[in-house]
Amino acid sequence: MRQPSDLLDYEATNAAIGWLIVVVLCAVGVERAFAGAEQWVGVVAVTVVAALVPPVVARDPKEMVAWEVLAVAAVPVAAPSVGVAPDRAAYAVVAALALVVAVELDAFTDVEMTPDFAVGFVVVLTMAVAGLWVVVRYGYDAAFGTHLLGEQNAVMWELILATAIGVVAGAVFEAYVRRVSPGHGIDRTPWRDLR
Repeated sequence: MRQPSDLLDYEATNAAIGWLIVVVLCAVGVERAFAGAEQWVGVVAVTVVAALVPPVVARDPKEMVAWEVLAVAAVPVAAPSVGVAPDRAAYAVVAALALVVAVELDAFTDVEMTPDFAVGFVVVLTMAVAGLWVVVRYGYDAAFGTHLLGEQNAVMWELILATAIGVVAGAVFEAYVRRVSPGHGIDRTPWRDLR
């Protein structure tokens, strides 16, 4: 069995802050439900489930993803509740959830991600979701005669924005990993096992 990752913090303070973030996310979900933003209720639910994977799997309420990672995920989820345009926050949510998934994969599976790979993972996942969302809107427009997609120029800028958000989120994650665990899987010598 793998040893827990350095990216998980077992201290009571981290757990308390992590659980507080989960409670705030639940309150945001209730607020979004009353506001009639059902899609954001779903986004909040996915974020809460992702945050609760470590304590549920470990059966230990103190085993939470580091609160900084949860906070990065919670900020864009809560942003529409304080007036940030939902379309601007959407890709930040995807990038933040990709960060949480990267941490949990590293901590609970045999997958070991170097910080550089994790950055690429976050960027590619964010770009993939942005592209999928464009395809879904195109299909909806074609099937129902709506105009959700907009002009080609606007779609391209949306994809560029999603990519930029993924790059920034990945860079934040790499900086966090280097701060928390300076030796975490970083090996700048490519192909060292093949020699």
